[in-house]
Amino acid sequence: MHLSLRQKIFALITSMGLITVAWGGAILWYTVYIQDSVSTIVQQEVKAYKAAKEMQGALSNQKGFLTYYFLDSDPKWLQELGTYRQMFWSAFQQASELAKSQEQTELFARLAHKLDLLTSGGSDFHGRIKPDIRLGEGRGDLILPYSLVQKMKTARRRQGLWV
Repeated sequence: MHLSLRQKIFALITSMGLITVAWGGAILWYTVYIQDSVSTIVQQEVKAYKAAKEMQGALSNQKGFLTYYFLDSDPKWLQELGTYRQMFWSAFQQASELAKSQEQTELFARLAHKLDLLTSGGSDFHGRIKPDIRLGEGRGDLILPYSLVQKMKTARRRQGLWV
């Protein structure tokens, strides 16, 4: 079959148009994919930064409230200390859950040990609200050993708390 010059030019222009549209679509998809990826990374980093900032502020305030208590022995400073202590632990837990590398995970484990905290699998178990998470198990391959419960009981007894 012999194509005329007109048909050859038309086929060439059509194929160039199709290639342009296909590459444009691929580039558009790639742009959206990269934007979503960067946005997710930035959001995680902002969360980690906020958690670190909250930890820093809570620690600074605890030092101040303890100093005030030693100066005037007013129990309101101990209540404030307790509030900021809870804020610190909450921010610590949030920051430790955002750890991405083995080095960061080990850092939080060392901090938890130094601060006499017990490690756990987190607090995501909510019964039927989150059916994909069962008590004692987490997402992925996270399985918590019963020895963790025994450590918690021992720590509570050591603190004179109900077990």
